[in-house]
Amino acid sequence: MAGNYYAALATTLNFPDICGWIVDPTVVSKARYIAWFDRYVAHHYVHCIGPDHERTVFLSGTDCYALRCAFLHEGREEITEQQAH
Repeated sequence: MAGNYYAALATTLNFPDICGWIVDPTVVSKARYIAWFDRYVAHHYVHCIGPDHERTVFLSGTDCYALRCAFLHEGREEITEQQAH
């Protein structure tokens, strides 16, 4: 294993862009990214936790899009300054 984790992360963060474009190239990038992620991936990041089994979303399409923008455009993992909403 080469351990090229940054390249793996960059590729992974690009998948919703590529797949979303294949599904509907007429929609703008941000909207199709978020929609594709929420439809096909987000359910893996939703869990019921705690004694009340409260439904908790650990990663949404909007959050992933913000991470994509921060990482690919700025090389950062900090998303608080991203305007993904």
